[in-house]
Amino acid sequence: ILFLLSLLSKSMAIPLAVTVILIDYLEGRSLLRKRVILEKIPFVALAVIFGIIARRAQDFTWHISSDSMSVLERIVYASSAFIQYIFKLIAPLNLSAIYPYPEKTEGAILIEYWLYLIPLVAIIALTIYCLKLNKQVAFCILFFIVNLFLLLNISQLPAGDYIMPYRYSFVTSLGIFILFGI
Repeated sequence: ILFLLSLLSKSMAIPLAVTVILIDYLEGRSLLRKRVILEKIPFVALAVIFGIIARRAQDFTWHISSDSMSVLERIVYASSAFIQYIFKLIAPLNLSAIYPYPEKTEGAILIEYWLYLIPLVAIIALTIYCLKLNKQVAFCILFFIVNLFLLLNISQLPAGDYIMPYRYSFVTSLGIFILFGI
């Protein structure tokens, strides 16, 4: 009921459906047991329904510049935003209310945005390595990634017409702060 109420107030509650699965992983519950799967069905169903509703509602409210981007462009910009979220958590300098998509040079993405793929691949490799080695570290990184996913505009779910809607990242940052604590 509380999840439904949170979905009714903000689409940023959608990642909770995956977060509860991450919590089960952290607690060592067997994710393939029938009871565990049945517990998650209402969360996933509500998240999918409200994701579709939120996406359609956004189509009527404003134009998303990311709609015209290729999948590769989305990945490049998402990797840039992902790394920038981490930097801004560590050193919150030059913050802005709006982080628009950058202008392309002669229709191409600037090389500096391609370079963000390198640390992103390193973080993904670290996460995979930690999955078996240290559940707490893996949980923290995955919590950050899962809750940040909607904000990266890869999925075209509602996060706005910006490369980095930073104002929505505060719950997401808990994963990184817990990681620092560990």
